[in-house]
Amino acid sequence: MSKSEFIKSWFIGSGVTGREIGYAWNNIFVRAFTSNPNDLVDKVAWACRVNSPCYMSVHSYHDRDVPNFLEKLFLDFDVQNVLDIDLAFNDAAKACGRIKKYANPLMVYTGLGYHVYVFYEKMVRIDDKESASKFQEFMAYQLLEVSNKKLMMTEYPTLDTVVVGDIKRVARVPYSMHESTPSLNRQVLVQPVDDAGSPYDPDLSAFLSNPVGTDVLETVADYVKLDNVARRTGRRIGRNTACPDLVEEVIERGIGDGRRRSITFFIVPNLMVAGYSDEEIAEKCRDFIINSGKSWHEYSYHVADAIRRTRRKIESGERIVRSVNRFLEMFPDLAEHYRKFTS
Repeated sequence: MSKSEFIKSWFIGSGVTGREIGYAWNNIFVRAFTSNPNDLVDKVAWACRVNSPCYMSVHSYHDRDVPNFLEKLFLDFDVQNVLDIDLAFNDAAKACGRIKKYANPLMVYTGLGYHVYVFYEKMVRIDDKESASKFQEFMAYQLLEVSNKKLMMTEYPTLDTVVVGDIKRVARVPYSMHESTPSLNRQVLVQPVDDAGSPYDPDLSAFLSNPVGTDVLETVADYVKLDNVARRTGRRIGRNTACPDLVEEVIERGIGDGRRRSITFFIVPNLMVAGYSDEEIAEKCRDFIINSGKSWHEYSYHVADAIRRTRRKIESGERIVRSVNRFLEMFPDLAEHYRKFTS
């Protein structure tokens, strides 16, 4: 794949019909909307000739300043001094190692850091800016295997966490030039690199054909929906019907082991059959986790997945476990933990 073919494919991506392109003109930064991939090819060629940067919106745009779909996760590992570039590479490489459990990430050297891109199997519609931004943040937690922003900053010191949730972000286009700056003091080609950090010319289809799967996208989307309610300050969700006494006791007292299995095979099914909404179930599970002495962030994705899977089972007529006796037959190692509820 030639550089111009790559740049054209970079614009089209997963089927995007519009982008914003950014560039410098007479020392003024300009952002313009276009639906023509050749405009990006031409702008990169022009910018390289005049030692100027060229940027493209990370996500799809419907019109000027109107993003309409999230196409991928974008991570920016950056340093202030070129002498520290290895720090950014180490963080980016560690991130790629974890992301490969879910998809094939593309790493790009930028001169003062590394960009990592992870495409989605389906583009995610942007219904509102806040939820879209939250989706990107939670996707980063999922793929980087961290539970919150503080831990993400600790494990990846060079990651710009502000960029993660910025749905209007533009990024340097691969094969454009990073202009000479006081920090860089030389012109550098923005270049895709392999796992070892060596420059190479990849075929973009290798990344588009190995995206983050629909199951992960749905789990993160469900969590965003649940989180909008369950984490609202001061909001307590009421019951639709009476919660089964034993389930209520398990939630209120918590347990020392088997929390994920309790959520999946006991708490969620019972609450769902009792008529609780997904948001109410999430709130109950959050209480259970906190009462068990654990962090909600450690279990939030699991809760969203358990709700989604249980809802599908019920809708398809599949039998679900509700009885505590049946539950303990499945997991006899938890009998001791449940003895205080059943004795």
